[in-house]
Amino acid sequence: MIGAGGPPGKTQSALPFPEAFVVNEAVVIADLPGYGFAVEPEAERLAWGPLVETYLRGRVTLRGVVALIDVRRGIERDEEELLDFLAAVGRRAAVVATKVDKVGRSAARTALAAIARRLGPDVPLVGFSARTGEGRTELWRVVDAWRLA
Repeated sequence: MIGAGGPPGKTQSALPFPEAFVVNEAVVIADLPGYGFAVEPEAERLAWGPLVETYLRGRVTLRGVVALIDVRRGIERDEEELLDFLAAVGRRAAVVATKVDKVGRSAARTALAAIARRLGPDVPLVGFSARTGEGRTELWRVVDAWRLA
């Protein structure tokens, strides 16, 4: 699952995946609701939880989950809970720290190091910029490794 498409916080249904994107015959990206930034009321976000968790727990073709976080915010409670859940159900996870182009090089390195310390060695971390393309190759390496595993 890689967050993509539509305005932020507007993914409201995991099935039948109106926010799914076919990259090629081996990779489909699905943007699932309920974690991170959302403009919906908290009660609605909480209602998405069982749907998302059922999908993450039971989808046999799911190879890994990419959590997008803003490098300027770092990992927040929602992301920690998601990563803990994924570890508990035996799902691979990676974190993509977006918007590295919005902070200086030194600030980006410092923020990425702080995020990496919270993740530990088993969760890949990729600094990413949609504007410059930084991190694109590294992210595809992670996705390809999952696909081939």
